[in-house]
Amino acid sequence: MVETLEAGGLPLDQAAQMFEQGMALVRRCSQLLEETELRIAEIRENAGATPAPSAGLSWGDLEMPPLDEDWEPEEDLPNDD
Repeated sequence: MVETLEAGGLPLDQAAQMFEQGMALVRRCSQLLEETELRIAEIRENAGATPAPSAGLSWGDLEMPPLDEDWEPEEDLPNDD
């Protein structure tokens, strides 16, 4: 998706749609990560363990690794054409 957008050549409406889909994926992944971190913190708390070092960090506090240019999704996203 990123490669396609960066390569250019798409009609503006199609590029905007792809961008919106990408942002929706980012929001969903962020939500899943936050929910999982909360569940792990609860499990650790119930087990008497200390919170994970990343507890309470925001996205701005994290360093993102470079994107894997060869990554392909396991299944295609629905196309609203």
